[in-house]
Amino acid sequence: MDIDQERQFKFSVVPNPASTSVSVSVNADKETEAQVMITDITGRVVLTKTQPVSAGANKVECDTRNFTEGLYNVQVIMDGIKATERLVIKQ
Repeated sequence: MDIDQERQFKFSVVPNPASTSVSVSVNADKETEAQVMITDITGRVVLTKTQPVSAGANKVECDTRNFTEGLYNVQVIMDGIKATERLVIKQ
């Protein structure tokens, strides 16, 4: 098994579907930095946000008011490890 697969983490995006904003909740095992990147269905980056996080539960708030309706990918990167979830925007 690949080391990166062993170190994967999970996160949640709420609400989903969303309209005006989403909260990305992530658990970190140590103090680090989390990068949140949201891309549209074509792969175009529509939002990037980097925020320091502490050990334990953390939230990153993302404004989605200017997003058009549709399907998006939310990717969180911490310590070089990536995890992705889907997000639906309904206006």
